[in-house]
Amino acid sequence: MTKFLTLRFSGCGHLLPYHLGVASVFLEETSRSTRKRSLPPIKAVSGSSAGAIAAVMYAKLPHRIDEFVSDFIEQRGNALKILTKMMYEEENAANSETGGRNGTTVSWHKKVAPPRLSIATTKCRDGSVHMFTFTGNTLYKSISSTWTTDKLLNVAKASCTIPNSFHPMDMISQSRYPIEEGIEIDGEYHVDGGIAAPVPHTSRDGEEGAHAIVVSPISKGDPFIFKDSKKNEMSRISPIDTSWRLLPVGSVKLNGNFDVKPSMQNLKCLRMASGLVSSSELREWYEMGMTDSISMINKLLR
Repeated sequence: MTKFLTLRFSGCGHLLPYHLGVASVFLEETSRSTRKRSLPPIKAVSGSSAGAIAAVMYAKLPHRIDEFVSDFIEQRGNALKILTKMMYEEENAANSETGGRNGTTVSWHKKVAPPRLSIATTKCRDGSVHMFTFTGNTLYKSISSTWTTDKLLNVAKASCTIPNSFHPMDMISQSRYPIEEGIEIDGEYHVDGGIAAPVPHTSRDGEEGAHAIVVSPISKGDPFIFKDSKKNEMSRISPIDTSWRLLPVGSVKLNGNFDVKPSMQNLKCLRMASGLVSSSELREWYEMGMTDSISMINKLLR
């Protein structure tokens, strides 16, 4: 029996709006109290690379996701810059006498305990995954009441830092990177979390009753649901992909057992994820994320 949900945001580059479309729908759905049958609460979120930014927005700034999406689409990027600006605005507002951004109360999200946040990075010294977990067990009283803003932003930056010596084959094997290509955190150097952990686990996936949901704009093919080794359910929100395969195999397995369909659609996704994407395309991906998440929610509520 599902007791709670977790969200695992994959690396996605400039296709970040897809993640945020999913996040906005789940935030709206889990806020409803009038349904006869409502979704279980989301107790943990995780992310790597651009997915780390989606996880931070969900856990820390749920009330500003629409604003973030608007800024990101208009600028066609600058996710870390936008996140940093918003984080410090929230911290300054929380420490002001008014107690809220622009002197107002920040919606229903501040009335509930935030989900546990985990961000994945790749260690330079051996190419292994490292998970940073921020517990955040209190309500949203202030942006830094339980999590240090500077530390959180530095971890997010590390998770988004693609090393100069990166090679696509690193996605299926461990590789070391020079420390000068990484970000230093607590004496260790880290680079893009999407290399070692394209879809990192949350810290609560293994608990009884957990139902993990992987979110990725990179398709596997047909939607799927299966049981993991602890017999907890897992689902995946990804676009439907009926395009031609580029290789005579069903899927390519990346690090962390993340399956990717070698298709024309995913090839186009990689092009857009690298930044070669228009504002109108980004808006379409945001709306696609919303549509795909609604389909998943309807399945969960059956």
